[in-house]
Amino acid sequence: MLPFVRRVGEAELVLKRMGELGLTRGENGLLVYAMCEIPNNVILHRPLRRVLRRLLHRSNDLTQLTSASTENSEIVAFDYDERDDGVMEMIRLAVEGCKRNGIHSGLCGQAPSDYPDVAQYLVRDRH
Repeated sequence: MLPFVRRVGEAELVLKRMGELGLTRGENGLLVYAMCEIPNNVILHRPLRRVLRRLLHRSNDLTQLTSASTENSEIVAFDYDERDDGVMEMIRLAVEGCKRNGIHSGLCGQAPSDYPDVAQYLVRDRH
């Protein structure tokens, strides 16, 4: 699992370094996932496809970075909601971008655990 990949070049460097250490994607069943947790990941699905074939959409961080809020701060925690319309749209765009670009994707984070309607929203009329 590659956390917080911001750009295609970062993913390429990490995969290269993993290969140097004997961890080559596809060998011995090794699957490499990256976390889709920042808006840049959602926007760059097409270029990311060159190097990443599996993404997990992490609702917690995507919520923080989309809505400029966090559940861990007394100052802005009141406004943290993974079901926020903007966050749901980012997740929807991420899932559809993966589907359109042939990238395997999944959803993780607190939202699908706490709010089953989040996952239902994503699969409704999209299969």
